[in-house]
Amino acid sequence: MTYQDLVNIEKSIDTSGIMLDGQWIYPVIKQGMLVNRLMPMPHSNNEKPHKKDIIKSLIIDFWFYVRTQHNIKQSDYVFFDATTYRRFVYKKKILSIFTDSVVELLQLNKATIIEATPKQYKTPTFSKRVVYENWLSQKLLIKNKFIKPVINVDFSAFHNLFEQLGVEIADKELKAFLSKFKLFQSYYAKLLQRLKPKVVFIVCAYTYKRMALINACKSAGIPTVELQHGFIYDNHPGYSYSENYGNNFFPDFLFAHGSFFKDELIKNSKIFTDEQIKVVGSPFLEFYDKANISLQNTELLNFIKNKKVILFSGQDSVQKSNREFLKELLPQLPKGYVLILKTHPAEHNAKDFYKDLFQHQNFYLEEHENILSLLKISNIHSTVYSTVLFEALFFQKPTILLHSEKYSSAAEHLVNGKDIFMANNVNQFTELLNQDFNKEIDANEFYEKNTSEKLVKYLNEII
Repeated sequence: MTYQDLVNIEKSIDTSGIMLDGQWIYPVIKQGMLVNRLMPMPHSNNEKPHKKDIIKSLIIDFWFYVRTQHNIKQSDYVFFDATTYRRFVYKKKILSIFTDSVVELLQLNKATIIEATPKQYKTPTFSKRVVYENWLSQKLLIKNKFIKPVINVDFSAFHNLFEQLGVEIADKELKAFLSKFKLFQSYYAKLLQRLKPKVVFIVCAYTYKRMALINACKSAGIPTVELQHGFIYDNHPGYSYSENYGNNFFPDFLFAHGSFFKDELIKNSKIFTDEQIKVVGSPFLEFYDKANISLQNTELLNFIKNKKVILFSGQDSVQKSNREFLKELLPQLPKGYVLILKTHPAEHNAKDFYKDLFQHQNFYLEEHENILSLLKISNIHSTVYSTVLFEALFFQKPTILLHSEKYSSAAEHLVNGKDIFMANNVNQFTELLNQDFNKEIDANEFYEKNTSEKLVKYLNEII
């Protein structure tokens, strides 16, 4: 099933009866139970983690929480970063591109960032404004094994929904999920009482945990703002809803990068009104420009010297197909070209997974470097449907999209034959390298300018 298939099915089914505690909870069920079943992402390693790895992870989570839990204190601005793994190094600090960039741009003093443990960094710098919440989440999941909140739902409505979608979910599993969701609601309600924020910012607001947070914020009368973190396209499962029987689990506002994304949301979703979507631009792009951050990797700089550089943005959802494509492409790249594969932060054990590609002298694997620094040294960008497509346009770099039966619908309508192209196979890709690319790329519809001013303006309106 594709995302568009799910959107089409949703238009023909009635979800108004999917209720919990008098609230329309279909969005939570969709994000927490249905999407992964209907559209499972292919990964390189489907094996369950070893017990020792689980224990090690818990120890790391506990250590990070202990080192930062004292930062849970009253804050006017609280940020919940669900995609912490996209980070950058600035003045020897490891920062999130979505949350820290806003704090740095606006010089917010009373700000707290709640985020996941950055396990890909061996020696993190513990910030005075960061709390790593993984341990708290793990405690809740363990608690859910023993404490079961009362769940009163009309199971027949859920049975009918699952039947129409063609999925099998037992009542026991549904109860366990709803119990877990209610525990997260309670946890966030208590956390908000300690933080007492004037506004809560959320990155990736459509996970079931963040929906529990949003619901807790609404109960406490705290406004919520989603910071755009990725590509918002016309059939995105996190935003595409043909009906809206209540805004209990959606943020009050969304700060969008550009008018293009606002138009996509207004056209294809009923969860936001025109007034709720504020076009502010990208805080990280503006901060990156002002901070004058540059690539410091000497090995990589030597690798690309006097070469034409193709930057390939990986994604965990198309990891296997990307590897097979690169296996075929690398031996056929024209002389003078090199390819840098920037892995997606959710791609684990990348060196082992892509080990067959290291035999090619024109290949370089990069896991941690800031993507914007990589774009600046590149000539051409390539991906299936990564948000880096738009950042490439911002840096005046053309993009060659790779066709995917499952995912190309997200971006194929952007192909214009000037700065965005589509390749169905390796031959088409190498032919496009001879293309006379557009020298002047207009990215204004994707990234609004004067981000700092707009952030201040809209925050003053909201608070």
